[in-house]
Amino acid sequence: MKLKILLLMFFVPFGIFAQIQIKGTVTSADDGMPLPGATVLVVGTSNGTTTDFDGNYSLKNVNPNAYLAVTYIGFVKSEIPVNEQSIIDVALKTELEQLDEVVLVGYGTVKKSDLTGSVSSIKNEDFNQGVNASVGDAIIGRIPGVRITQASSEPSGAMNIQIRGVGSVTAGSEPLYVVDGLPIDNFQGTTSPGSGFSGTRTPRNPLSSINPSDIESVEVLKDASATAIYGARGANGVILITTKQGSSGKLKVNYHSSVGVNQITGKIDVLKPEDYKRILNQIIDEGGGNSEQLVGEIQNGGTDWQDEITRDAWVQSHNLSIAGGSENTVFYTSLNYLDQQGILLNSGFKRQDIRFNLNHTINDKFKLGLNFTTSYNVNQFGSHGSSGNENAGALHSSFHYDPTLSVYDSEDNYNRSEFITLDNPVALAREEESKSDGFRTLGSMFGEYTIVPNWNIKLNIGGDVQNVRRDSYVTGKTLQGEGVGGIATIGNVKGSNFLIEGTTNYFKKFADSELSLLAGVSRQTFSNVRSDLSASGFPIEDLKTNAIQTGTQDTYEISSTKTTNSLMSYISRINYGLNNKYLFTATFRADGSSRFGENNKFGYFPSGAFAWKIQNEKFLSDLAWLSDLKLRTSWGRTGNQDIGNYNSLTTYVQTNDAIFGNQGNTAYQTARLSNPDLKWETTEQFDLGVDFGFWRNRLTGSFDYFTRTTNDMLIQLPVPGSVGFTSTLRNVGKIRNSGIEFSVRSVNMNKGFKWETTINGSTLRNEVLSLGELPEIIGSFAISKPGEPLNSFYGYEIVGVWQTNDDLSITDDPVGPGMLKYRDVNGDRVVNADDLAILGNSFPEFSWGLDNQFSYSGISLSVFFEGVHGIQMMNENIWQTYSPTNFRRNKIAEPFLNRWTVDNPSNTYPSFVSDTQGNKGVNNYSVEDASYIKLRSIKLGYEIPSKNIRPFNSMNVYLSGQNLMTITDYTGYDPSSNSYNNPSLKVDYSSYPSSRSIVMGVELEF
Repeated sequence: MKLKILLLMFFVPFGIFAQIQIKGTVTSADDGMPLPGATVLVVGTSNGTTTDFDGNYSLKNVNPNAYLAVTYIGFVKSEIPVNEQSIIDVALKTELEQLDEVVLVGYGTVKKSDLTGSVSSIKNEDFNQGVNASVGDAIIGRIPGVRITQASSEPSGAMNIQIRGVGSVTAGSEPLYVVDGLPIDNFQGTTSPGSGFSGTRTPRNPLSSINPSDIESVEVLKDASATAIYGARGANGVILITTKQGSSGKLKVNYHSSVGVNQITGKIDVLKPEDYKRILNQIIDEGGGNSEQLVGEIQNGGTDWQDEITRDAWVQSHNLSIAGGSENTVFYTSLNYLDQQGILLNSGFKRQDIRFNLNHTINDKFKLGLNFTTSYNVNQFGSHGSSGNENAGALHSSFHYDPTLSVYDSEDNYNRSEFITLDNPVALAREEESKSDGFRTLGSMFGEYTIVPNWNIKLNIGGDVQNVRRDSYVTGKTLQGEGVGGIATIGNVKGSNFLIEGTTNYFKKFADSELSLLAGVSRQTFSNVRSDLSASGFPIEDLKTNAIQTGTQDTYEISSTKTTNSLMSYISRINYGLNNKYLFTATFRADGSSRFGENNKFGYFPSGAFAWKIQNEKFLSDLAWLSDLKLRTSWGRTGNQDIGNYNSLTTYVQTNDAIFGNQGNTAYQTARLSNPDLKWETTEQFDLGVDFGFWRNRLTGSFDYFTRTTNDMLIQLPVPGSVGFTSTLRNVGKIRNSGIEFSVRSVNMNKGFKWETTINGSTLRNEVLSLGELPEIIGSFAISKPGEPLNSFYGYEIVGVWQTNDDLSITDDPVGPGMLKYRDVNGDRVVNADDLAILGNSFPEFSWGLDNQFSYSGISLSVFFEGVHGIQMMNENIWQTYSPTNFRRNKIAEPFLNRWTVDNPSNTYPSFVSDTQGNKGVNNYSVEDASYIKLRSIKLGYEIPSKNIRPFNSMNVYLSGQNLMTITDYTGYDPSSNSYNNPSLKVDYSSYPSSRSIVMGVELEF
């Protein structure tokens, strides 16, 4: 089947057509001067030339239906249809005019040259190459100050996206996403894995329902001047997603098809069967463990459990789009199909979607627009939960299961170890099933009416509705299911989001200045309805969740919930420009949210910005090499209302039945204390930036310095036990993020061979300034306290191994040769909780991306690297190796292969014979350096000469790879993962394995 797909992809009818000769002149559109040395190339061929001293060129053997591509350093590339013409003159615009391109900002657009805030924009053609399931995959590493981590590497896995750090302990840290003017709720769907299923702790990516091929551009609003227009939702930044629109003229039909394979990048290096048997038995002989735990014979050569539950996974994508229109009506429509297998058995993602965008001008005064997409998404969840013992998933079990066992016993049942409480990894991978089916419809429509010239009003209506059902079944062949006759769970969830807003815009151009005004009002409502049912004890398991009523009635569990919230907003903005040199922006938004207390329903969010176009000053007019120089500064306040619903109110939960007159009566008790003063977290941000361009913008870039301080941080504070609760949510505390961002683009070569380089980078410093009444907040393995980054790792420092000739009298701890030596921080001769120290944090000191684009004679090559440095992550597998739950669990190989013995007095690895110092698993061994350099993507393409590809206008075939190489000292699967889905606390706890992908594809235009 796959061979047939490949043959269909690359089948092309060839033809020969009459060729013509063309000539012309290439000049500058600014002054009409000729451009000697400009490149003129027939698109899709190697037929090209350069202009002479007078800007003249001549080309023979040109297809009359071809296109000419004309390029020159410092000027915008131009493509012109030949249309059987013999003389074609071309006037190129300087790249300075690119600064007059419009950039999307909140509730409108602005010329790029007039931006006063910190806004990064990335176009579709600059997305990461390969198969991208979501917009996060497409832009990872591409934008300075935007950190994207893969919470799970499974298909459609969750992503953490943070803009300029994390500013909250309890509230959300994700940016606000706005799709074609509609702010969307980052709705997670039905995340519960169901009873008995070892599902992931991270949800799937809600943005994966939006086809990246339909996206025209992504704008990231970072500073307060840009984000304050979104008020109570702007504190974490804003990501504006704009989908493609049609254009008048010739109908354009594009088809893009790709097929590829994903392979696991590496395995966790655990003990092999022979080493496992030898070393564990040696430890028992030396006094560790007991004789009942001796490892016996290796069955059928043993088992590599990681190999048994993973596979090479196929991926295919097909995208068809049609765009066109008339003078008054333009449209864009597309169909997409994506099928992505997961490298873990029984995991994968499928998406089918359709989009239709329409813009219609009725007359000079009235315009209408529609942006609509609907998708059907199927998620198949593999068993890779991070629970322990019998509840562990297949991945966790594969790292720790006995490698001397075969998969099946002599009766073809799943083999199980009598010494380990974990289940057989293959049983978990094959006998735990979970799949969700979901429909999502997302759309907006607007009507815009011009009252008088330069003054219009606009009504925007939008909606986002999702319906998801998740079915999970755990068969009786697993430890969880065998005693209860199988476990079935069905979860249903419906999420809805509706928006109505009206805005008015006024623009006036004076002799030496420009003024634009925006005002508006908006109301948005959100609703989430869930229901779950489960049962066990099925006489016939074949029907699984399709006959849940056949389960044992006593095991039925039913629950349902509904939550709603709403936001009422008032919006205003003023932009003023003087002499095309001095730019001013002022923004104000008032937000009223149902989520907050009765005394703080409304919050107010102002911002101001100033920019100075220094290059337009007379004292710089003689600097021909200076194309652009603009200084920017801004200040403002934004809010964060992402704390969930009803936290300001007293709510109730069902409790044990009350007995009155021998009759049971349903009883309820309060779940939380009310707080009528509860309000949003407020973030105050300052930004200082500079944009520059040199040598006709052959070198361009920007630098920004920012400080972002979150006040009124939401924290659970302790309360007297007499009130019936231990804590209540209050607005206290303060966190600051600060750093530097930069982005530089250079045109290195622009003749026949072209080479462009783009590099971006950012630094980040996160610091807790105050926790209110609390001196610190200590979690399982992290601490937050003033003066330190949020959620800093908190554990013990290993300084070596006790040796036979060491003086053991210097400590009162029960230690001996071969045991780990911990630092006694306070010098009291005992290592305990008083000696815990900060071991690092999850905020990178420096992040960067490097993109190189090469092209020559129809051949193109793009290479993109990403790097993160100065960051730590907790590796749960190291923790389990040094502090195992059970002696017979498998371990990371290196420490055991090189363990301390009398003959090998290692000062790094202990003997593992005995350890009487207690569980000190959080230490500088388990908290690892997670810095890395990745070859994130590479793509090699070839544009087939147009004379050979009729009826197509163009054809590009390519081979691409993603995640091909990682340079790191981290010992887990992937240093960029984060299975806790917490951006301020990176933990690798049975993270889904990362994969490299090789994809071949074809792009056709009709």
